[in-house]
Amino acid sequence: MEARKPAMSAKQYVSALAKLGKDGLTPYAAAPVLGISVRQSLRYAADGRVPATVAKLVRMFERFGIPADL
Repeated sequence: MEARKPAMSAKQYVSALAKLGKDGLTPYAAAPVLGISVRQSLRYAADGRVPATVAKLVRMFERFGIPADL
């Protein structure tokens, strides 16, 4: 069985986070916003195997901003 291609690379993940928030988000700060652990966010930033659901959420936040109630 062939491995799935990641929906977002590590470089894309870190770049998208940098565009979010007032001064950008680090993988540490992005974890609670995305509903994932800090360890998982750091793993995405390092190896880039970001699942499609997380990639969609990051891209949505990038386009529309992070809701104030998060």
